[in-house]
Parts: sequence; structure tokens; C-alpha cells
Amino acid sequence: MSSRRKSSRIESLPRRTFQDAVESDDDSQPRGRNQREPSRKRKSAKTKAKGKATGSGKLSLLPTMPLDILYEICTHCQPKTLLALTRVNRLFRKALLSKNARPVWREMRKRYNVPEPFGLSEPEWARLLFDSACCQVCGVGGVTRVEFILQRRICYGCIKHNGVSEGRFRSKYWNLDKSILDYVLPSPGQSGSHPTMYFNCQEIDAVHHELLGRFGSTRIMYLEKRKTYLNKLSEHAARCDKWMNHEYVSIKNEEFRLDREARFAAIQTRLLELGYSREDTISVKHVPCVDKDSLLTNRSWAMIKSQVLLKIKRHRTNAFFDSDTTSGSILSIRRETLSRLYTDFKRSLPDIRNWADYPHFRTLCLLPALHDVLVSPDSVAVTEAQLREIVHSDSLQNEIQAYVASLKAHVTKAIDGRNHSVSQRLNAPACSFSPAPPSNVLCGLVPLGGPDSIDLAMTVTSCAICWKRGFSLSDMVRHPCRIATIFGNLPELKEGVGEPVVNAPISLLESGVSLVSASGFQDVAATTVSDMDGLGAFYKCLVCQESPGYVGTWRECIEHLDSHYRKDLVTKWMEVVSNRELGERKDERLCWSCGWCNEHVDAPTTRAGVLEHLHVEHRISEAHVPKDFFCVQSW
Repeated sequence: MSSRRKSSRIESLPRRTFQDAVESDDDSQPRGRNQREPSRKRKSAKTKAKGKATGSGKLSLLPTMPLDILYEICTHCQPKTLLALTRVNRLFRKALLSKNARPVWREMRKRYNVPEPFGLSEPEWARLLFDSACCQVCGVGGVTRVEFILQRRICYGCIKHNGVSEGRFRSKYWNLDKSILDYVLPSPGQSGSHPTMYFNCQEIDAVHHELLGRFGSTRIMYLEKRKTYLNKLSEHAARCDKWMNHEYVSIKNEEFRLDREARFAAIQTRLLELGYSREDTISVKHVPCVDKDSLLTNRSWAMIKSQVLLKIKRHRTNAFFDSDTTSGSILSIRRETLSRLYTDFKRSLPDIRNWADYPHFRTLCLLPALHDVLVSPDSVAVTEAQLREIVHSDSLQNEIQAYVASLKAHVTKAIDGRNHSVSQRLNAPACSFSPAPPSNVLCGLVPLGGPDSIDLAMTVTSCAICWKRGFSLSDMVRHPCRIATIFGNLPELKEGVGEPVVNAPISLLESGVSLVSASGFQDVAATTVSDMDGLGAFYKCLVCQESPGYVGTWRECIEHLDSHYRKDLVTKWMEVVSNRELGERKDERLCWSCGWCNEHVDAPTTRAGVLEHLHVEHRISEAHVPKDFFCVQSW
């Protein structure tokens, strides 16, 4: 049997790795005759003992990565990322700056449609275009312009300092012929349409040095060669300027976008670790301290953390108050639970009438004792027992009392501040009220002042944010400003209960004086809101041109006259409507509450409804305001 000849196969060579490439680059550099191999460094006595691996080994697998794969990855990197990799360590630098890595830089340049380099290597060209915006001469930052004639990123100050203008050439180069400037390209010394041009002194010296040893044909040949070089350089600079003004802008915008997204992703990760939802994190995406292109470090996060968390708290506060918040969500469950507990608390008060002096649910949620708990991350468990304990705690009651006292002091101060102007208006020879109330009414008026003036019928307050009218201190305490919530202003209440949400400017309304006078009260300056509410009368507007005239309660008429004010003199603003004229008209406002029980704590009823309730449940046939029932301003 004939023996078969075995075919010899060439074994494939092992793939070169990152480490092999660097070592081959080191070995490829021949050592000189007198050049010794570098001695090994002695092991320091203070080396760390082998133990837990530190975080410095995250790139430990890169030296074993095949070089072609590493280069392929680098080909898809951004220019700034590729330049940053050259500064990571010696291995990266040698691998990316070696001859084998030239295709990486070339592909990156072609991907961004960058003109070919002129007299520079690919890495040097990339560093000039995409590296940090610092002057390569003096190091000043913020230099976004590249001077392609000089092949440098250089500031205008260095162009002037290292150059000479045509007008100053003689004073600096008195021994040279001015024609040498024909062989040096100038650069602008400032921005603008007609800048002063400066010739680089180093270029002038180089041309002068070349001309010193050349005569005759060699001199002419050099000058022609120099002229050809300048023409090519000028054309290349024009192409680069055009690219810089158009495509480079979109490249930088894309880089900024990616950097901003990377920064937001880093912030989002930290917020998710704190327990916030992804929807919460999106609310801070456009906050100025977040929407930046700078790298997020531990130090920068510590600086902006409070601003970011404040924005998230405001977002969660708005979501907490939003009735459209998904039913069953953490915030909606907390809102419904606290609302029920707060209603139960007001029902349990010893004095039934006191519940009307407690702030609205929205205001309550913003007090420090509750706010941080309610808007805490979804991952934080907030139980009903915890909320019940807070509602009944002394700390929350103290904050409520401080809020009410602060609001009362603020309004009292506003009234006292108006005393002088009110007195001047009342005592002026020609009364400045327009239209003027009857003279007998003015005689009974005195300047207002002190906390007792807050509940007078002729003093009307208004919210400084939404301008809703309030007629008593209780009205202002219960006022919930929804506009403030929309604009995120209410959480500022946390920072100090001394600055209440309701900023109540006081005005002595002509309409209020006219209504009190028309009601038959003799002492206008002593008539209270409860007096007007207890009367239960309806009034007809004599100012507006509507037919038939507007008819409403005294509170409704105050609101009505705000939009129907007339500056022409009118003898009377309002008059009481008789029962015959009123007909079947009833007070249908759901704003009345019983003063003897907690039946209407969470559901005020009509005037007729509360009177019937008093008659049936409490055997009261002649009810009076505010002893038996009272008005709860509906917002």
C-alpha cells in the first residue's frame, strides 16, 4: 500500500494584541551603541500588600484585546473621546499614535468631512481642530477660532504680540526690504469686517534666514517655491474656514448634545439611586445646572444636588396636588389618605367653629412638618399611621398657629400702612372716592387700624398671586392659590412660615362702603363681615348697564363691581332688592356651615339647607351669624 503524502498546512499566526503592539513599538526603536537597557526599578518597601482589588483594574482586559478590534472601536469614537484616550496612559498613547493607528484617525476625519491636513500628522490635525479651546501659545481659554494660516489655535492677543503690522514693519525690521512681506501670509488681529492684519515674526525671520545664503537662480527658485507653498496654504485655509463655519458648527452642536445627554444620564442614575422615579428625573432635564455639556463629577454633583432636589420636590408637589395624577399612584394614595385624616382631625376639634380657622388642605401640605414626607421618593414608605401621628403632633399645630399669626400680622401691618392715605382721602375738601358715597356715610368713617379692622365689611383683601378676594382673616387662611402651585411658588413656604402665601393688600373699597350703607347700618366703620352675612340680603347693581341689573349677595356684588367699575359720578352703587322683586331667588351658594356640629366640615351647604339643619337637628328657629352658622368662603 503506497504511503500517502501528508499536506503541510501553514499555521495561522496569533492575532496581535494591544500589549504586543506597544511592546513591538518599543522594540522597534534601535538602541545606540552606548545606550544601555533601562535598569529595573527596585520594588519599594512601601508597596501595598496583596488584598482586595482596587478600582484601578477596570481596564485590565484591554491589553489582551486584539488590536484590530480595539482600532475598530476607536474608529467610531468622537474626536474628543479619541484625543482623551491618548492621555489615559502610556499604552493607549503609543498604540493610538503609532503608524498602525493612522487609519483610525483618517476614518474619523472622513466621517466628519474634515479637509486633509496640510503639513501636520493626522493626530496633530485632530488635536488642532477638536481639542480644548485654549490658545496654543499663551494657554488662555475660550479660543474657538483656529488660524489656519499659522496652523494654530491662537488668540488675537498672541497674533498681535508675535506679529507686526505693515505700518509698523519699518520700525521693527529697519534692515529688511519690505518686499519680504510678499512671502508671508498675514493674520487678522481682531474680529470684524476690516481688521488690522499682522505678519508673524517667526515666519519673517524664517524667510529672511533662507534668503541669506541664496543668490541668483537658487534665490529665485526658493522664492517661487515659497510662493507656490503660500498659494496652497491659502487655498487650504479657505477650505478649512468654510468647513469651520458650516459643518464644524453642526459637529460641535452634536458633541454638546451628546455631552448634555451623558451628564443628564449621570444625574438621572444618581436620582434613581435616591429612590425617585424616572418621571421625576425627567422633570429636571432642562434645569440650567443640569442641561450643561460639562462632565459630572462628585464635586459638581455636591454643588448642584440641592438645586436638583428642590426642582424635583416642586415637580412632585405639583403632581401631588394634580387631581389628574394617576389613581393608585404613590402620590395620589398619600393625598387621599392625608385628606381623609385632616377632615377627621377637624371633625374632632372640641370647638366646632374652630375648623374654619384652619388652613386649606393645599396649604397644610406645604408646611415643613408634612411637605418633605409627602413628596419623598416613591421608594420611601409613608404609612397612614405615620401621617396620623404628624397631623396630631404638636409640631404641626405650632406651624399652623405660626402661619395664621404671621398672616394676621402681615394684614394688620398693611392696614396700618394705609391709615394715612385713608385719612387723607376722607378729610380732603373734595372727596377722592369716585363715585362718592353719601355724605352722611363719610361722616361716620374713621381711619382704620389694628387687628380689629381685618374683619370689617369695608376692608377687602386679595391674594397677591391670583387676586382672589377675601373678606375676613378666616377666608385668607383657607385660601388655596392654585396659580402659585402651577408656577411652583408654594414650596417656598417651607423656607419660612413667616412669609405667608397670601400677601393681602388692603383697600377701602367704595363698593364695600356703598353696600354697608345700603344695608341700613349706621356705623359703617364698625360693621363686620358677619353682620353683612347675617343680613342675608340681595343687592342690585346701579352701576353696570345690563338690563335687568345684576343681582347678588354682598360678596358676589364686590366681585361683580371689580369688573364694572365706572369713574363717572354715581350717587349710589347698590340698593337692597325687596322680597317682592326677588321672587323665588334663593342663596344657592354651597358655603354655609353649622356652628353646633361637624356636619358640614367637608361639605358646606346652602343657606336654606343649614337653616333647616339647625331647626331639625338643634331646635333653633332663629339662627344668627356667626353663633349658629357661618359662611365659609368658597374658592
